[in-house]
Amino acid sequence: MDDPFLERSHSPTTSTSTSSRAHTWSPPQHPDVTLYTPEQAPEADRADAAELEQPMPVWVELDYAEIGHLKTHGFAIAAAERAVLVDTSWQGRLQKVWVPRHLVTHRALKSRGKLDADINQMRRDLARQHRDEQG
Repeated sequence: MDDPFLERSHSPTTSTSTSSRAHTWSPPQHPDVTLYTPEQAPEADRADAAELEQPMPVWVELDYAEIGHLKTHGFAIAAAERAVLVDTSWQGRLQKVWVPRHLVTHRALKSRGKLDADINQMRRDLARQHRDEQG
């Protein structure tokens, strides 16, 4: 049995209508997205900030002049007495934001099963190796 789809020509067909055109492919265009900047904690609140040993998962509340209040997730990477430096993202781009401490809360990451167990074992091995080198 003949299938009309399979017998069709693979070249673009010309139409008798003058208003129709053959579709030509062109790459997608992605305009630059405006990267809004959230309000930062005052410079005085950032004094004596200490870098954290490892990034800590947090919820953070940010205020943007253009879009208002936003609660999102991030990772705390440094902290002072009254402010926390948080890595967060907006439109797929990394932002480092100094946020007043009361707007940052801890969050728990979901367990990743065997991967987490392997990471914890590596940490124990490294700690043991470090102790052995020290003593």
